Amino acid sequence: MPQFFTHKSMTQETLLEKINTIFIPIVFFIGIIMIGFYNFLLFHSIAELFSISIASVIFIISINTYKFNHSSYNLSLLGIAFGFIGIIDLLHTLAYKGMGVFPEFTADLPTQLWIVGRFIESISLLLFCTLMSRRGKLLQFFYIYFAITVFLLLSIFHWGIFPSCYIDGTGLTSFKIASEYIICGILAVTIFLLYRNKKRFIQKAFRYLISAILFMILSEICFMFYLNVYGIENMAGHILKIISFYCIYKSIAEENLKKPYRELYYRGRDYYKLIKLLPEAVLIHVKGRIVFINDAGLKLFGVSNSNQILNTSIFKYINPEDQVDMHHWLMRPNDGENRYPSTLVNFIASDQKNKEVAVCTGPYIYNNECAAIMVLHDLSQQKQVESLEKKVKQGEELLKERTEYERLRTIFFANLSHEFKTPLNVILGAVQLLEHTEKDYETVKTVNKYIKSIKQNCNRILRLTNNLIDITKADSGYLKLNLCNYNIISILEDIVVTVADHVRSNGVEIVFDTDVEEKLMACDPDKIERIMLNLLSNALKFSDNQGVITVNVYDRAESISISVQDNGIGIPEDKLGTIFDRFVQVDQSLSRNTEGSGIGLSLIKAFVELHQGTISVNSEMGKGTQFLIELPCRLVEETYHREEKESFIHQNRIEKISVEFADIYSIT
Repeated sequence: MPQFFTHKSMTQETLLEKINTIFIPIVFFIGIIMIGFYNFLLFHSIAELFSISIASVIFIISINTYKFNHSSYNLSLLGIAFGFIGIIDLLHTLAYKGMGVFPEFTADLPTQLWIVGRFIESISLLLFCTLMSRRGKLLQFFYIYFAITVFLLLSIFHWGIFPSCYIDGTGLTSFKIASEYIICGILAVTIFLLYRNKKRFIQKAFRYLISAILFMILSEICFMFYLNVYGIENMAGHILKIISFYCIYKSIAEENLKKPYRELYYRGRDYYKLIKLLPEAVLIHVKGRIVFINDAGLKLFGVSNSNQILNTSIFKYINPEDQVDMHHWLMRPNDGENRYPSTLVNFIASDQKNKEVAVCTGPYIYNNECAAIMVLHDLSQQKQVESLEKKVKQGEELLKERTEYERLRTIFFANLSHEFKTPLNVILGAVQLLEHTEKDYETVKTVNKYIKSIKQNCNRILRLTNNLIDITKADSGYLKLNLCNYNIISILEDIVVTVADHVRSNGVEIVFDTDVEEKLMACDPDKIERIMLNLLSNALKFSDNQGVITVNVYDRAESISISVQDNGIGIPEDKLGTIFDRFVQVDQSLSRNTEGSGIGLSLIKAFVELHQGTISVNSEMGKGTQFLIELPCRLVEETYHREEKESFIHQNRIEKISVEFADIYSIT
């Protein structure tokens, strides 16, 4: 079995570190040197801003890791110092010749600021070595550096008492050159003190710190004798300064950032007791051999003693079907992440039962060996709970649907009883009046009125009965179409013309319009009539006097669109989604302004869908409603003659209209 942990990850980490430490800085310095020969002012600005950025990062790292740095020496002092050095270097950059930020000052200003920054830098390094065995308060350091920085800046900008460092036409002053020697001497003493305290550092941090000071000294030497602020010595000095700052950053990063994490990583063995108490199963294996397992892991594998599982192969407990995939998953080297992605595995417990487990693993050091730590979460109980929750949810949904169905059915039967009771009461009252009416010529008109009322209510009962029969057929699958090829435009126009008198008698205008005069297609004329009469009846019910009902037909080549639109009261937005549901009505009160059982629209939707079409509704309260029907244009083989078809279309249309409009009592 191949090893699943190799040193490849360590090689990759070393390669990345070399790229970060050597290759990227070299590329940067080559680029900045080329810029320096092309435009020195731009070179100077980039170099200084880079140094200022490093100083800011050093300051931030030191401040934020102060409480967690348990080293015997105090790197936070350097962090505070470099924060103020960054401010001074920023002013130095802005004051440089050609920047134009401080036009009232001469070229002496940036040189004075440079000397101030370097004095603070060298003295801070010396103090760092001197106070290495002490641990002062961070706030005290901050106040001291703040006061010193403010005093030095005032001596330059306000009081003008700081000695001159550069004179135009002459060059560097004696004070400037002497200061550079003093700074180099301070840095040399610092190197000596650092070597005396070498054991207090980790090796890499010590090397970076020594390198930083040596580059500082070389930088100061370059700045001792230059005559021109744009000279090659000036350029070399700034490059050496950047290298120096970078080395200090690397030193602080090694001590304040990497060291704590490294110590935390290698002290993982101290947390064994905590891991053993975790409720999740945790095990550690070396090359597939289990070397540690906590109590929850023993429970997961169904064993009572760790000796039963330690030093055995982890693949012994993995389902054979998953072993190939798990072997590939476990054997791959670390890709630089803290852990591998989680996966699902079927483990075999001691009772030979499969347990689906979510596994998350990552690299670990066990007895100085490359190992892996695995956290296993048993999904068996979770799946049982999820299955139970799913069943409960399904039961709740079923109960909710059943309750809603019972509610709608109750409303339906309440409406149905009302629909039967109302016309029967009218018929009974009319019959009783006829029985007590004297037979003379003066009462003939009254008798005709009662007869008309009786007929209308009988038609209402007939309409309801027909709808109940058809909806029952639709539920049982016995509702069929008698398809033949008809001119659909002629059928629709005849229906509108026939109902026009009924509509106008209620004070409503009806308009028919089409963009095609003839369209032959397969349809069932009886069902088309039922659809249109129901929609026109609904439009008339909910239209006020002086209203308009518009029927439009549009030829879509492959289909026909039929629009029935009114400008009546409209349908509430919350009812649009359920208007085609059975038993649903916009107004469910028994004393509503219009009559209906709540199955008419459901039934015409079934008729439309039998024609392989669709029906939709658009409505806005107070502005009206539009029903839009889309029917596909297709032809079928037929055995009827055209005369027979035309006779069938016109047969009993008046009676059908009387039935469909029977629940509109305003008809005179």
